[in-house]
Formats: sequence, structure tokens, C-alpha cells
Amino acid sequence: SRRPEAPGTGLISRPFEKRRVAPYFCLRFLKSVRYTAGMQQQPERQLHQLEKIVAAFALLAVLLLTVGFAHAQTGKVFLRSNAVLVQDANSGQTILAKNSDSVMPIASITKLMTAMVLLDSGVDMQQRVVVSREDMDRLKGTHSRLRPGSSLTRDDLLLIALMASENRAAAALARTFPGGTEAFVAAMNAKARALGMTDTHYVDPTGLNSDNVSSPRDLARLVRAAAHYPLIREYTTRGRAIVEARGRTLAYHNTN
Repeated sequence: SRRPEAPGTGLISRPFEKRRVAPYFCLRFLKSVRYTAGMQQQPERQLHQLEKIVAAFALLAVLLLTVGFAHAQTGKVFLRSNAVLVQDANSGQTILAKNSDSVMPIASITKLMTAMVLLDSGVDMQQRVVVSREDMDRLKGTHSRLRPGSSLTRDDLLLIALMASENRAAAALARTFPGGTEAFVAAMNAKARALGMTDTHYVDPTGLNSDNVSSPRDLARLVRAAAHYPLIREYTTRGRAIVEARGRTLAYHNTN
């Protein structure tokens, strides 16, 4: 029979299947004890230091597996995250929640809102945008292969922003939005309010600024809304892409 998984490695993905695991390990442990007792009747046989180490690790493994079995039997889910929300994608029913209203920085999940605002605006996605030094990350100094002066279509910039979390691409999209970055961020916050995301606030289109905050409950609303955009679904799940920038061919891979 298959050994149960250790705590925290599989309990979230599926319920624990009841098997005859505990009796099996008890039987193996008793056999081990009997074998050790038999060895003790032969005083001339001394355990090598390496054997002692192996035996200690074997006992520890048995204890950990037993504890894991006991935890699984209780039906509890052990989480390392401080805040969690799991919902049924079809019904919206909450399956698991932990501090789901806690507000915290959301990093690059911000780019989902960036994509929605851009697509809602109706701007020409085939229009070419020139990456500027203004698009460089001066907050955290993150690296980008998009050199200032690179010219890409809005479509390509959105693709690598969503698929590879390319910060300079997201910044360029906001900067060239009608009204500039300030107007773009204002549109992001307006979209959040329209979606009922009351715990959410944006200050930039990339997620580099830790003042971009939200809660798990609001992020569930964000993801449900973004799933209605075919282009967002395609670009966030595409495995790889190649774009041309300043005569160079740049290959990107999905980082999500």
C-alpha cells in the first residue's frame, strides 16, 4: 500500500484516502524491535556508527509518517500562507478560507488589472510602442531585456507582461495610455470599485510598489473578471513566446 504524504505536501490537493497504513508501519516497527532484541542476545555484535545513524533516521521517518496519518485522519488542512481563499470556479462557493479579508501587497497579480484596463480602453493593440527610460524600474532595480528604444506592438507588450511578468512592458503600456500613467492607474482603481473590490488600491501598473494592496476575497473577484477576457486567458497560460526588439529575437517563458 502507498505511504501517506507528509504533512503539508498533499493535504490541500486532495482528501486523504483511508488505507491500512498505520497497521503496516506498526507491524514493520514490531518486526524491527524483535530483530533488535535478537541482536541484543549476541553481545559480540556491535552496531557500526553508520548503522546507528540509519536506524535513527528510520525511526524518525516512521514517527513522521504516523503523525501525518493522524493529522490526515482529522480532516484538517495545514497551511503555511497567512491568508487563503479557495472558491469553486463555477458556483463561487467558498471551499476554504483563512484571513480572506486581510489586506496585503499583491505584487505582479496587479498585471491582471493592467490587462483588463488596457483591453477595456479599446486602444489599437497593433500600434507600436517605444520603450523609454521612464519605464525602467527605479524602485527595486529589477532586470529587463527590453532596452530603451525597443519598439513593440501593444499586443506583444501585453503578452510578455502577462506571460513572463515583464515589468518594463507593463510600465510602457501605462505610460502610452491616453492621459499617461496617472490616468491609467486611476482607471485601474475605478475598475476595482466597479468589481466591488473594496479592499484594493493601486498606485502603479506593474506591482513593484508594495502600496498595491488587496485581499484574497478581492483577488477572487479579480480573477473571475479576468477569466472573461479570452486574450488574458490565452496569454497567461501560453508556455513561451518570441518577440523582436531592436533587431534582437527575445525568447520568453511562462513564469506563472
